Amino acid sequence: MPETNSQTEIDPKDMVNRVRRILPLTVKVSVRVAEKKIDVGQLANLCPGTLIMFQKSCDDLLDLYVNNQHYAQGEAVKIGEKFGLKINEVGVKPQRPPGVFTL
Repeated sequence: MPETNSQTEIDPKDMVNRVRRILPLTVKVSVRVAEKKIDVGQLANLCPGTLIMFQKSCDDLLDLYVNNQHYAQGEAVKIGEKFGLKINEVGVKPQRPPGVFTL
């Protein structure tokens, strides 16, 4: 009976081919500026002109999400008349301000 190995060896060429197959796939990328929790009463009272203040400083890094998963942080930049994100750190977990949490 042939010996079975719990870890199957993968041919490097096969691995390269597998990676090449996923490279054309598209993913949703979004930038989160800030977040906070508000109660439903405050939400119901929102109207044009309402200001919402966040604890995040204007100088703080912004969070980049890929398919709703945190991926990187960077700073906002202006590219012509468009918004851009200059990546500063990849794979860093976002720092949540005190009092902001996710259930």
